[in-house]
Amino acid sequence: MHSLSLLAFIVASVSAPHSDGPATDMTPVYRCDFGEASDANYDTWPDGWTRRTGRDYPAYVKIEIVKDDADASPCLAIQLDGGAATAYSPPIPVSSQFNYVLEARMKAVGLKHDFACISLTFYDRDRNPIGETVYCEGVRNVREWIDVQIDVTTPVDDRVCLAVIGVHIRPETGHDLVGSAAFDELRLTRLPKMQLDATAESNLFRSRDDVNIRCSVSGISQQNSRLQLELFDVAGTRLQVQLLDVAGERIDNTLPLEETIGSHPGIAQDAPDAFSGSVTWKPEIPDYGFYRIQACLVGHENALLCRETSVAVLRPLDRSPVGKFGWSLTGGDDFLSLEQLSELLPRVGVNWVKFPIWNREVAGKWPERFTRFCERLEREHVTLVAVVDQPPHDVRKRFPVDGDLPAATVFLEGDQWPDALDPVVARHSLRIRWWQLGADGDTSFVGLPELPKRMAEIQTKMQRYGQIVRLGFACGWNDDCQSENPPWSFLARQDRDRLSAEELQASVKARAGDVAEDWITIRPLTAKDHTVEERAKDLVQRLVAAYTGGADRIFFDAPFDVEEGLFDGEGNPRELLLVWRTVTQLLSGSEYLGSIELPQGSRNHVFARDGAAIMLLWNDATAQETLYLGENVEQVDLWGRSQPAPTSDGRQSISVGAMPVFLFGLDEQIARWRIDFAFAEQPLESVFGRRQTSSFRFRNSLATPVTGTVRVVGPSVWQIEPEETEFQLQESAELNTQFAVFLGADASSGPQPVRFDFHLVGDKTYDFSVYRTVRVGLGDVEISLETHLTDDGLLEVKQLFTNNTDQEVSFNCTLYAPKRPRERILVTRRGRGEWPDTIFLTNGDELIGKKLWLRAEEVNGARILNYTFTARP
Repeated sequence: MHSLSLLAFIVASVSAPHSDGPATDMTPVYRCDFGEASDANYDTWPDGWTRRTGRDYPAYVKIEIVKDDADASPCLAIQLDGGAATAYSPPIPVSSQFNYVLEARMKAVGLKHDFACISLTFYDRDRNPIGETVYCEGVRNVREWIDVQIDVTTPVDDRVCLAVIGVHIRPETGHDLVGSAAFDELRLTRLPKMQLDATAESNLFRSRDDVNIRCSVSGISQQNSRLQLELFDVAGTRLQVQLLDVAGERIDNTLPLEETIGSHPGIAQDAPDAFSGSVTWKPEIPDYGFYRIQACLVGHENALLCRETSVAVLRPLDRSPVGKFGWSLTGGDDFLSLEQLSELLPRVGVNWVKFPIWNREVAGKWPERFTRFCERLEREHVTLVAVVDQPPHDVRKRFPVDGDLPAATVFLEGDQWPDALDPVVARHSLRIRWWQLGADGDTSFVGLPELPKRMAEIQTKMQRYGQIVRLGFACGWNDDCQSENPPWSFLARQDRDRLSAEELQASVKARAGDVAEDWITIRPLTAKDHTVEERAKDLVQRLVAAYTGGADRIFFDAPFDVEEGLFDGEGNPRELLLVWRTVTQLLSGSEYLGSIELPQGSRNHVFARDGAAIMLLWNDATAQETLYLGENVEQVDLWGRSQPAPTSDGRQSISVGAMPVFLFGLDEQIARWRIDFAFAEQPLESVFGRRQTSSFRFRNSLATPVTGTVRVVGPSVWQIEPEETEFQLQESAELNTQFAVFLGADASSGPQPVRFDFHLVGDKTYDFSVYRTVRVGLGDVEISLETHLTDDGLLEVKQLFTNNTDQEVSFNCTLYAPKRPRERILVTRRGRGEWPDTIFLTNGDELIGKKLWLRAEEVNGARILNYTFTARP
């Protein structure tokens, strides 16, 4: 890739308008084309280069400068004869104040087990490597020259002052006896560097007033530049933009260690002036929630460099010490230190954490730090589950198995594990009571013969120090791992198939009552295939499904996963972190009460905690739910942004849509009254003018005796007797009562709303309604209707008549449309099954949005079915 394509890469990464001017901030620091200047003594070896030698890197493998067969230009070629091969450039002076891009041309032939690549490694002044070596994507069989690149690489340590380029043929699955690779046009280029930092650990803030952003830029060619900083909310809406001036200071361009690295061909000796500077920005954060901040360096009408970070402002939420929710940390402390992790977990709704400790702890990597880590978690009511996964090297080397060892192999096929695990158990069994054998996806114990007996033997050996050890292992989602009296305490089930919320709830409920606890591990939808809103909604619904289904523990799988986790690769929060935290901290320690039937049919779950109720609700369509829920109800979205629920005439009016929202501050007593309210489920016959009876039952859920009235309100064409009933109830007492219904001749069929208006006088006065639905019609004969506007302007009304009985029926159907003549359909002697009919109405566009009425009168019978519906295009 040449400089022009590199410039395109940089400019394409930003959104600001730009011109096609030159990229003056790009400076080559090393270039090698393996020509005459690279081989002054004509020994076919590039001057200043070295090669790696050792057991797997035999010296007889040819690495030399040759002429390319295609165009006779020189290149560095590696010709395999068994083993691997690597050549290194001379040390190149670099600085931590710049970013770097490494480019090259390469090709490879005949590689099967090896691959060819280039690499970049940074070093300090004592030639100690800083950070990990970065490699490009490997190449195996590419006969024509291709451009390869190691994208923008940022030195992360101020000690960095040297860089070394490597060209390799590296083994992957073995060694090739033959094969070759060639390299040419190596080019290391420095670029400006920008760093965007927030002032809080993991960019998590307690207050919006605390958010401060520091943007540092270095390696820029202009002393005075401008930064454009922008603030975006979780939906991507830009909330604020500000331009700030950067007054730069000159960077010392003196080549480091000149006297020790010598002068080698290709190393740039003179570099243009470069400058560095920084600004601090305090964005105007409007509320709790998730925000993205983007900074772009602007110069010569080009956005030369952009950086982005994210911050989360955490809404204060009471955290229960007895929550069910946790994280499964498959990478241990690879991402955060133990100290950082112990600070983070209590802040983000975590009460349980799975943590792999065996090979790390025994190796002595952090025994004292880990002990302090356990103590801190214990104080913060975070229960640690020790994952005994991959054993230390002394045990591992005795098993002739490539890759990770299955836990069953370690514990059931060898006798070395007790001596290796004993130090861990002895040191930590006072604080760690839960031990998982194998990682979440390791189901190697499933289906083994005499598993309860063999697991009991493992438990006995682990309990030799007198402490209770509660064992568990991974079990497939559909595997039967239960036993009558199992020695294991829990089964870890990983939802790899990402069951829907309904499937997950049903699966968890099906195992309710099993002796061993069910621990569910959930992964979110993939970020590359789904929007943030889709992922958030799905995660919430599946977390709640597992909770309401009765799962004993619910874990988020791999929260630091770069692709699907709760943090990005730089440790900044992602959108789902606040979704996870909001759900887990609101639900932890709560009692699931059930669902409430709402006037507009919005789906919901209600939980009780600390004397108040919490509701999660959503609706596939946009709806406005208006009812009394409590005195001080607050509406909170999944990211913690809140607002008081709007009220009118003493009732809340909640806008509901596809994204779930929380309502908290609900009156728990009234919520329980609504959920406990039982309405007779039997349908009313579609016979009009005849007395029919129904009944309902309710319980006094208030903490005091009450007196009151309940009024039954049905559709206006119903006559209800009695409309109102007076009652007195002691605490927890129940009332069962009946009422009569007379249907009017134009009463609609199908599901019909019934409202029960309560007026209670107890410790105070309560006025609220309970909503239920009753079906008019026995379901033996049903009619469904839908409309469609045709291309020629007719309104097509499709009527589907369904007879669910074995008797033939006949109905005279009349369709009423506003200001139109009646249309009739005679349904004659229709037996069991579905019978479609169609009516076309002229000037259909005039009827869109209007109410239509279908009346079906039974021929030689008493039934009359009425349906009202809205014309849709």
